[in-house]
Amino acid sequence: MSEYSYLRSESLAIIANLIALDHTNFLAQDSSKGPMAVSLLRADENNDTNKVLIRWTEGTDRREIQKDIPKRPWYRSALGLPPTSQSILEAAGDLPTEALTKINAPNLPEELVAMEERQVILPFGVTII
Repeated sequence: MSEYSYLRSESLAIIANLIALDHTNFLAQDSSKGPMAVSLLRADENNDTNKVLIRWTEGTDRREIQKDIPKRPWYRSALGLPPTSQSILEAAGDLPTEALTKINAPNLPEELVAMEERQVILPFGVTII
């Protein structure tokens, strides 16, 4: 199995598992990096990392941010509140956070999995001569 197909199948498995977990989806139609969908799975008592899954025209990118890295205002720290979604996305790197909009559509996770499946299948076409 090539490295590309391994990464794609690993990404698809992560996305399929993500649907069952409590996560937040963001969409950007018009950003400096083009259209994108971002899924955020927050760290909890069982997991020490925030997981950010980015889907865009370049493909799919997965980033993990340790739960103590995103900056929190002093009052959130004092009250024991977790970092905001915005601060986690900013810690994830070069994301156009100003263009991302939180989406609560119930069918969006299934649509994102279907999109990923199409991306996995398309690069592996077979030509018969």
